[in-house]
Amino acid sequence: MLRSLRTRAGVAVISVVSVAVLVFFITQLLPGDPARIAAGQYATEEQVAGVRAQYGLDKPIAAQFADYMSALFQLDLGTSIRTGRPVRGNCWTGSPRRWNSGCSPC
Repeated sequence: MLRSLRTRAGVAVISVVSVAVLVFFITQLLPGDPARIAAGQYATEEQVAGVRAQYGLDKPIAAQFADYMSALFQLDLGTSIRTGRPVRGNCWTGSPRRWNSGCSPC
């Protein structure tokens, strides 16, 4: 029983890490500049550079990946570009109806 539990926990950890790695690298392949989008359409180059520095987009990809995984293991999901609030807090302040909809029968 304990062996089965350890195996399942190991598979779960490997699955979560694999999905995190895939998400990181797939978002790197998306077209467009996330700093330009976050700064706004009429932002100057200095403002875009500031956004890049704020979000760590000016670092090499290996450093970005290390920061991403470190924050993920600490359950730090970052700050919402839209609301400016921590994403982790936004996850729990949603409508209870939204959370229950995944558990309701079809």
